[in-house]
Amino acid sequence: APTKPDATHSSHDEDEELMADIEILHGILADIVKKESPNVHQMFTQMTKHGFTRAADPDNESSLEQMTKLARDISPHNALSVLRVFSLALNLVNSAEVNHRLRLMRRKDDLLQVDNGVNVGPLPLLDDGVRGTIENTIASGEATAE
Repeated sequence: APTKPDATHSSHDEDEELMADIEILHGILADIVKKESPNVHQMFTQMTKHGFTRAADPDNESSLEQMTKLARDISPHNALSVLRVFSLALNLVNSAEVNHRLRLMRRKDDLLQVDNGVNVGPLPLLDDGVRGTIENTIASGEATAE
């Protein structure tokens, strides 16, 4: 659900929103894969679990060894299926990140509108930005708005 403009949003809150989006998308993907191919779902889940463990503790050789064993033992057909699931998962994470950046930009624009009572548009007002240059040129009389 869209959030109201709120200057009290912290970086932690914003990260939680992104993580919640990723968890929802990951859950939807996992449900689909589980329904279509329980075996692929199990391999994807195991590799993901070992990957998270390894990321949390890069010195954890056990997780790396278990992931390597899973990769060695997988059939070519299942390897392709698991790789496709990972590819889809990464695309969903990227989509969630883009959506999150847009959400933050909208929130910032909404705050500026509340503070200034104007529509700031998609470009920030910076003296060295395109919008700032245009407005400064018009204000100096060197050009007109037309």
